[in-house]
Amino acid sequence: MLTLRPKTTIYTSLHTIYLICFASYILKVFFDTINNFIIMNTLIVIYTVFYKQAYTIITSSMILQVVNLLKKNEIVCFPTDTVYALACSAQSEAAINKIYHIKNRPSNKPISLLMQDIKQVNMFSRLEEQNLKIIQHLPPGKVTFVLPIHNHHYLPKSFFKNTIGIRIPTHPITLAILHSIGTPIIATSVNTAGAHSVSKASNIPDAIKKNISIIVKDDTLVSGLESTVIDLTSYKILRQGIVSDQEIYNIFQSVL
Repeated sequence: MLTLRPKTTIYTSLHTIYLICFASYILKVFFDTINNFIIMNTLIVIYTVFYKQAYTIITSSMILQVVNLLKKNEIVCFPTDTVYALACSAQSEAAINKIYHIKNRPSNKPISLLMQDIKQVNMFSRLEEQNLKIIQHLPPGKVTFVLPIHNHHYLPKSFFKNTIGIRIPTHPITLAILHSIGTPIIATSVNTAGAHSVSKASNIPDAIKKNISIIVKDDTLVSGLESTVIDLTSYKILRQGIVSDQEIYNIFQSVL
C-alpha cells in the first residue's frame, strides 16, 4: 500500500531553501545592508515560485498514480468534502464487489458514485428541470442525489438497476481525480458496516488499509459529516447528514 501526503512531501524537499532564506533574514537583522536585503527577498521569491511549481508537480503526480490504479481496477482511498472515501472504477464489477467485501456491506444496500459536474450527471440520468433546480439550490459536495438511471451500458447492472446515487464533490483532490479519469467513480465511506466513517487518515482501520492500493492523506478540508441523501424520484430524505432537513424541505417547497 502506498501512502501520499500532497503537502508535507514538499516541505521536506524545500527545507534547505527555507533555511537559506531564514539565514538571509538573520544577516539583514544584524547587518542591515542593502545587499543582504536584496538577497533575502530574491531568495524568498525563488522559494515561493519554486514551492508553487513543486506543489503542482507533486500533486499532479499523485493524482496520476491514483487514476492509474483506478484504471487497473484497484481500490484507492482519498479525502472528500465529507469523509474519506473508499473508491474504485464504476465500470469494474470485480472492484465494486471487493469494496462490498472490505466493508462487509450487505449486497442489497446501494453504493453511490462521484461525478465531476452536472454535464456528467446528465450522461447517466435524465435530469428534469425541477430536479436540476433542486441540485443547483443545494450546497455542492454535501448532498447525494438518488436519480433515475438511463444509461445502463456503462455501469454494471448487478449494482445499478433503476436508480443511482450521485454526488458532485468540491474537494480539490477529489475533483482533480475525477477530471483526470474522466469517468464516474464508485465511492463510499471508509468503514465497515455499522461503524463510524473516517474523517482523519490516521483513523483508517488496519483491516481496511491492507486492502487499499493507495491512500491520499490530507485531512484539511474533510468536514467529518456524511452527505445528506435525498431521493429525487420520491422527494424524500433517505439519510440525514451535513445539510439540514429543514433546508431541503424549504427548497422542495420553493421548487416543486
